[in-house]
Amino acid sequence: MYAVTTGSHSNSGNHAFTVFHHFHLLNVQEIHVSFVGQHIQLIGSSQDTVLAVFTHSKDLTQELCRTLLKLVILEDVGAHPLLQQNLMSLSLDWKSNVPNLLLDSGFKVTSNFKRALADLLYIIHGNMGVVGSLSLAEIRPLVYTSVRVENSPHFDKDAVCQLLLTDTHVCLLQGEGVFHPAPQGSSLVPVQTQFRDIKVRRRSDVRCVLVKKRDTCMVLDIIFTRVVLKDTETDTCFNKGSAQHTTLSDQKTLIGSWILTFGSTTDAQLVLNHLSC
Repeated sequence: MYAVTTGSHSNSGNHAFTVFHHFHLLNVQEIHVSFVGQHIQLIGSSQDTVLAVFTHSKDLTQELCRTLLKLVILEDVGAHPLLQQNLMSLSLDWKSNVPNLLLDSGFKVTSNFKRALADLLYIIHGNMGVVGSLSLAEIRPLVYTSVRVENSPHFDKDAVCQLLLTDTHVCLLQGEGVFHPAPQGSSLVPVQTQFRDIKVRRRSDVRCVLVKKRDTCMVLDIIFTRVVLKDTETDTCFNKGSAQHTTLSDQKTLIGSWILTFGSTTDAQLVLNHLSC
C-alpha cells in the first residue's frame, strides 16, 4: 500500500504524485476500525508499525477493509458486523456488541467502540458548561461524521473535523489518527488525547440552517444566535417561539455560524433532519 501526495513543479506548475510512505501488506497483522469508521489503523508486528488511513467515511472504510482482506488472506470471513453493518449505529449504541474478527491465520479486525464512546461523551460533557443540569448518562449521541470546516477561527482553514450531534448539543472536535490508551488500571497518562479542540454549542442556540449544494457535496451553514444580558454578562439562550421578553437596551445579540461541508450526503441529511425537529 502506497501513500501519495501531490506537489507542483516550480518551473512548469504541473502537479505530480509523490510517494511519502509505503506499507507492505504482508506485514499487516491487524486492521483496527476507528470510532464510526472514520479511519483505520494498519498494525504490524509492533506498536511502532502503525499506518493510519483516513477515509472520513464509514462506507469507504468498510469497502477498504473488505478489499484488504481479499488481498491479505484467503479465508471466508462471512458477514461480520465490522464489515457489513452500519458503523455509526454500532458506535453510538451502548447496547451494541461488536466482537473482534479473529481468523485462523492470526489476522484480526478489531474495534473499541464502547471505550471511544465513553471517552468522547466524558470530554464533551466537560465542555458543555452545564454540568449539574445535564448528567453524563443523559447525553444521547445521534450523529458522528467528518466535515470540512470553512469559517471557524478555532481550526485551520478547510480543516477536516468531526461533528457530533446529540439531542441537546452540536459539537466540533478533532480525533487523533493514532491513539494509544493507557492499560486498564494503569495510572499512566496517554501521550496525546484521543479527542482535542472541542467546540460545543447548544442546539437551542441554532437559529436556522442554510443548505447549499457544491459539486457532489452538501454544505450546511448552521447559524447560531445567543442573547447576552449586558448587566450580568450571563448567556441566555434565545429559543425560537420563546415567551421570554428582554429589551434591546438590556441585551446584545451575538450571531455566528459553522459552515460545514459533508462528504456524505446521507449524513448531512441526517443532521438536517435532527436539527429540523
